[in-house]
Amino acid sequence: MQGILFSVAFGIICCLTQQPAIKIEKNSFAFVPAPNVIVYQLNGNWENLVPITLSKDKTKIVAYPGPADLQKMKPPISLKYGWWLDTRGISQNTAFLSVTIDEYINWREVPSVDELMKKVKVIKPFKRIMNCGNIIVNAENVEKLKSQLRKKSIKKCSCVK
Repeated sequence: MQGILFSVAFGIICCLTQQPAIKIEKNSFAFVPAPNVIVYQLNGNWENLVPITLSKDKTKIVAYPGPADLQKMKPPISLKYGWWLDTRGISQNTAFLSVTIDEYINWREVPSVDELMKKVKVIKPFKRIMNCGNIIVNAENVEKLKSQLRKKSIKKCSCVK
């Protein structure tokens, strides 16, 4: 009898202390901030090569796209003067393979990580990387960035590298 009483009391306490479920209405949406806008300047002509992400010590590949992923990616946007607006997830740990995006897209299988590591062309491809925060990427803001680059003054952007 005590076991039954304990079970009922435990059930009531659990029900009273349980957090209410969050209801999401059918036509509602949740605000999810866009990723920060990154602009960068390369130290060579690497923009058509496949980007990968290396470990901080630059000895291992920690992320790489599949051929189908690259088909969906938009190319970076040229801002002139060697600057690019990122569309692919560039970071300080980005390196580039010796394979062009067009070649990579046509591969049926991605080689092993060890084989990909042998295909790394440039480990330090950047002169500069700037984080411009959360801004909307539209024609007007792209023109503002280009204008700021002409004046050698990128406002609201902080140097990453």
